[in-house]
Amino acid sequence: MSILSSSHINHLAENAIVPVECGTHHGTSFFIAPSLLLTARHVVLDMRAEERSELFYVIVNGQKVFCYYTDVKVNVDVALLHTIDFTQDKKYCLPLLAGSMITQTLDILGYPQEIGNGIDYFNVKVENCKELQNFSTKGFNIVVRRLDNNLLNSYCGFSGSPVINQNGQAIGVVTDQFTGTLGYSSILLIKEEIKNIVSSGVTLIEDEESADNTDIGLQTSQEQVRKAVEQAHSRYHANLHQDNEELDKQLNDYCCINLKPHYQKQEREREELCLWFAKDSKETNNVIKNCISVVKKKHYNSGRHKSFIRPI
Repeated sequence: MSILSSSHINHLAENAIVPVECGTHHGTSFFIAPSLLLTARHVVLDMRAEERSELFYVIVNGQKVFCYYTDVKVNVDVALLHTIDFTQDKKYCLPLLAGSMITQTLDILGYPQEIGNGIDYFNVKVENCKELQNFSTKGFNIVVRRLDNNLLNSYCGFSGSPVINQNGQAIGVVTDQFTGTLGYSSILLIKEEIKNIVSSGVTLIEDEESADNTDIGLQTSQEQVRKAVEQAHSRYHANLHQDNEELDKQLNDYCCINLKPHYQKQEREREELCLWFAKDSKETNNVIKNCISVVKKKHYNSGRHKSFIRPI
């Protein structure tokens, strides 16, 4: 299991996650491809009014990199930034995970104005708290709660920050301050739009179960199995191995390995029977529905047998 360590966070700052400035607006953005970044759309609104791209840039290792932007999706406060005459190393591009909300510890890395004056990055530990149903009027769909004790009176500068899970995958983009905490737009909201630009070098992961590191999540289970195998391997000696034919047989039967010919024939017959039954049941249901339709038309609608025939 990959853990987002402090050294990894320091490695991401100023390379993968960078400050963005557009006129009087300041925020954060992060690379998802060598010449492509994600940020909050409201951060770059000044560019729309001024129509001057020289006012709009990100800062990569102290270097100004000019950009232009495009919208991603209506009603979602996220924008794509396209760098001009600059290409970032692929290793500094965050992979995106399009998954449903699960309760897990997350990191938000950004460049707040209150601390660091928008130049130094700051890390906030959070946990998913609530998924909003009516997100179209807000521009984001997930609310988090803070887990750290760092005092912040304002979250200015965090807009556009990536929400990163313990595998180093960005699962969302911070867009709003919400009743004393933060709200973000999940990558799941813009999954289809991101798919259209995967050819640009974006890494989009849709297997959310493989990144589920909750107590009973798939990733946690796989990690426990891996540790158990390592522990068992260190204790195993070939010359002390004891065969267990009964256990081997049960495992083979369960996995349909080395089945005898007549068992294989029975299995094929069972599968054919299941397919036939499913097809036959469907046809039977259609016949019953047609019969009921006729009865309803002739009797139910005319007022007779109302107590016996009920509408479906």
